[in-house]
Amino acid sequence: MDGGGRRGILDVAETFRLAARASTQAELVALDVPFARDSDAAAYGERLRLLDADPHAATDLRGIAFRPFFVRNGLVLASQYAPPVRMFVLGVLATGLTEFLDHFALIAHRDGAPLPPEGAEAARALEKRYFAYCLAQWTELGMEFDEVFLTMKGDALDLVSSAQVRDCLDGGPEAVLLSELFTEEERALWRDVFDGAPGAWTRMRRRLVDTYQLPFLAMPAPAATP
Repeated sequence: MDGGGRRGILDVAETFRLAARASTQAELVALDVPFARDSDAAAYGERLRLLDADPHAATDLRGIAFRPFFVRNGLVLASQYAPPVRMFVLGVLATGLTEFLDHFALIAHRDGAPLPPEGAEAARALEKRYFAYCLAQWTELGMEFDEVFLTMKGDALDLVSSAQVRDCLDGGPEAVLLSELFTEEERALWRDVFDGAPGAWTRMRRRLVDTYQLPFLAMPAPAATP
């Protein structure tokens, strides 16, 4: 299995993309994944078929080599929705895996050690953009802040950035407002969020999307009642 290799990650993304095209749960159950049976992509296809009937099995990723928190927590979120929002969440997974392929390829082979000097700046910038994507996109789909930060912590590049995210989790708003994970402008927006200012998170999300040029997808509007 190409666990964490670029080709393998793209195959997993394609599996989610195919699943996102299903219009009903029955179509999702009948999903045909065009990848080798021993591949991670095929294993995810098996999980996707179980999202409705057995959410616990669908989100148990043991035995799959490539299993970032982004995917696991995204599947947990997808299991909580019915079609078509479920398929929309799967489309977000496909988009995120494709857009942040380089980041996921890096963390698939991390060992917890600090990044080497060569390429570290680019890797940090990519990680920062990935974190911004998690905050903007997952909150749009109903994920709580704690779960978003746990996703970020699990998919951090190394122990340094993992500790920074953990500090935000453990220290709450005061830690977030001091965190080097965010720029001065972002920390000011966080303060508005924590103060309960009207529209504060909408402004924060727009700032993240615009600043980091994120492939943000808005939650689909509820279907009209006949």
